[in-house]
Amino acid sequence: MSLGKPIVPGGPTATSQAAAASVRQNAETDELRVLLALHRQADTDDGIEVRLKMRHQTASARRRGLVIKEFVEDSGGRAETRSGRTATVWVVTVKGREFCERYEATKKARSEG
Repeated sequence: MSLGKPIVPGGPTATSQAAAASVRQNAETDELRVLLALHRQADTDDGIEVRLKMRHQTASARRRGLVIKEFVEDSGGRAETRSGRTATVWVVTVKGREFCERYEATKKARSEG
């Protein structure tokens, strides 16, 4: 099962292209980790960072990719971050929930099989 290609920008320079290629290697796994975490519990980017022990740039970029792919959306709610500011609470969409349920069922079947 795949979420599709992760959205990883890369500029025109060789350095940007090399950086984008190195990020792509982990981006798909990180994107899945973010989606599964939000499926378990709605959260802010800050909360995702803490729960998954991810850097801000990684967590927010992977969550943004999930928003673009319509797996995650703004809940309309806000929560306080570690810095005391309020931030958007992100939730999994119906499309995201269906993906997570299929993913978890497939994973369970493989472990039992």
